[in-house]
Amino acid sequence: MKKTLLLLALFSIIITQAQSIQWQKPLGGPQFEEGRCIQQTNDGGYIVAGYSHSSIGNRNEEAYIVKLNASGTIEWEKKYGGTGNDFARSIQQTADGGYMIAGSTTSNDGDVSGNHGGADYWIVKLDAAGTIAWQKTYGGTSYDKAESIRQTSDGGYIMVGYAYSNNGDVSGNHGEADIWIVKIDATGTIVWQKSLGGTRDDFAEKIIQTADGGYIMAGGTTSNNGDVSGNHSLGLDFWIVKLDGTGTITWKKCLGGTDEDFPTSIQQTTDGGYILTGNTGSTNGDVVGNHDIIDNIKTNDAWVVKLNATGTIQWQKCLGGTASEDPSSIQQTSDGGYIVAGDTNSNDGDVSGKHGNTDVWIVKLDVTGNIQWQKCLGGSSHETVYSNQQTSDGGYIMTGITNSTDGDVIGNNGNFDFWTVKLAPVILGLNDNTKSIVKLYPNPAHESLQLQTTNPVTAIKITDVTGKIVKEENVKGSSNTIHQINIESLPQGLYILEAYTGTEKYTEKFLKN
Repeated sequence: MKKTLLLLALFSIIITQAQSIQWQKPLGGPQFEEGRCIQQTNDGGYIVAGYSHSSIGNRNEEAYIVKLNASGTIEWEKKYGGTGNDFARSIQQTADGGYMIAGSTTSNDGDVSGNHGGADYWIVKLDAAGTIAWQKTYGGTSYDKAESIRQTSDGGYIMVGYAYSNNGDVSGNHGEADIWIVKIDATGTIVWQKSLGGTRDDFAEKIIQTADGGYIMAGGTTSNNGDVSGNHSLGLDFWIVKLDGTGTITWKKCLGGTDEDFPTSIQQTTDGGYILTGNTGSTNGDVVGNHDIIDNIKTNDAWVVKLNATGTIQWQKCLGGTASEDPSSIQQTSDGGYIVAGDTNSNDGDVSGKHGNTDVWIVKLDVTGNIQWQKCLGGSSHETVYSNQQTSDGGYIMTGITNSTDGDVIGNNGNFDFWTVKLAPVILGLNDNTKSIVKLYPNPAHESLQLQTTNPVTAIKITDVTGKIVKEENVKGSSNTIHQINIESLPQGLYILEAYTGTEKYTEKFLKN
């Protein structure tokens, strides 16, 4: 343990101030756009997903996807849907270089076919240029909405949201809204589906595949029966459910207090546990340190919870001020800490530098949850962020909404726009005085890394945070300066890559997800 902490300290970044805006881009038309999800792509650019209300002659929402290059210039943008309301809530670049979108639709024309009635889960497979390869709707005759999708190790997909239906593709509903998890193969055929919950409302926000081949889901529950036990009140609790690869529950936990608590993001951490965030109005139960009591009126704090591999709380932190905070995204960073993104209405407590009404709020935490820096972004009106990711250069990319025309916001197209912001990286200072890699991407990575150096590499070594060598490669007689490194067999975690030439050593950290 001491060795691990020492190595983490040696390789951590010394941060003296919050990162600055490298570039920002409002995207959209004269009406309303909302950016819901962003991901760095293999080419170093970004893919953004959300929805738009700005098309001429269309009074409903359309799924809106924008591909940006590394500097934020639009490479292509496309809208998808029919004559109903069509939303994109989640996007991921797929192993073939295309994209998978998940959201919901009330259409049954245009780009949409097979709607079961009401609103359906809607997934759309795109090629690299944004052309539809195939699309599928899933659900029943009531209201069913997908929130999150991830490609799985078998080439298929896992998606989650909630369903009011109990017919069509949906079975096992316990009453009201249930969390609905659907596993599909690479062509969209259902492999299995599960309704999780009790007789009251249960909602899901995120699902990811875990290192053991199972899944972890973060949602909120108002139930205390059926699949749910341990709810702290009849309001909302965090509900975390660990599933095996076939969808069978391994363990489940309610987290929170007697007020309303709702999670928005979860990620598996390098130690095999989990980090999650959401908002909390509670001041009791599992929640300690809430800032938000003004004149006996409770608002919300951002709540960050670290769990071990079996769901036991290791630590928890309330972040915010005396007004409301609403976090939407958390990710473990390459230094072993965490980045939290959301919005704030406070300008006290943990929050400083607020511009106006509601600001984007970014908080960097160390490995034990202590604040390293925080930053408010926005103008005098309203900004919110829904998705945030550390980028391969050590900076951050995020997307959400803005209707400001001042402060940090330049170029608003009217009303609410997608607002995509790139924060510049902190310069790495490694104690061994090694040179930095020209480019290592994607980072985080799942199956492979692309390494680009200034000179041909002769050897590559990867170590974990304890110093154990987990992969070595000798590259003899190669004149290449670009190398593909397979990391599919490595467990999730933080790693240090060293690449050697005849006279130089390149060092960089990366996160395997």
